[in-house]
Amino acid sequence: MFSSLKIGLVLVMLAGAGGGYLYVNKLQKDNAVLKTNQIKLETAVQESNQVIEQQTKDLKKIRSTIKQIEEVNAKLQADRDALNKRLGKQTMIRIGLVWTGNPDHTNDHNRSLLLKQFSSLLALPFEFHSLQKDLREVDAQTLIDFPDLYQHQDELQDFSDTAALIDAMDIIISVDTSVAHLVGAMEKKLWLLLPYLPDFRWMLDREDSPWYPSAKLYRQEKINDWDTVLEKLKADLLKLKN
Repeated sequence: MFSSLKIGLVLVMLAGAGGGYLYVNKLQKDNAVLKTNQIKLETAVQESNQVIEQQTKDLKKIRSTIKQIEEVNAKLQADRDALNKRLGKQTMIRIGLVWTGNPDHTNDHNRSLLLKQFSSLLALPFEFHSLQKDLREVDAQTLIDFPDLYQHQDELQDFSDTAALIDAMDIIISVDTSVAHLVGAMEKKLWLLLPYLPDFRWMLDREDSPWYPSAKLYRQEKINDWDTVLEKLKADLLKLKN
């Protein structure tokens, strides 16, 4: 009997020890889960702080950009007001003219014209304005033959001045220069003169541009054949008078 009681006590003690082990094991697992969740929470907080910090930086940039846009718009409006005052009341169609680009451009000899080549157009009953910031010597000598071509070189200090002048025009006739792209971006009517082999952006065999819906393209049919291009241009100008 004593032996049976002793064996029973031993079994009870073993059972208690096993239960304690299971309890400790559960606590260890719970602590591991809590630690993992704590790490996840700390990581989430850190990522949130980084997002907030980046959003704060972006907001500052946006505010700075908005301020710059407002300043540019204010300058453009001031330029328009000053220009309209200088130009006076409009009595006929105003046409802006750009006949040369940067002489250092590798393809400038194909894209640019001489002012004298526009003599038949400048004789038409329109108000022509030069949008050229710089004049080549050969064209400066020709200006005496075109006293009715308005000059604005002194007023064109930057692109905002050019944009204001473009905005005052009804049509811009231009060769392939940065001014042409500015006109297209402003969605003003652009009549673009292109050489036989134009820049790839103007594609081939089409009179319109997917980049600038307000543009009409006048292409050379043969290399160096600007006469045909200018004849088409003149015919379209005359249609405006009819």
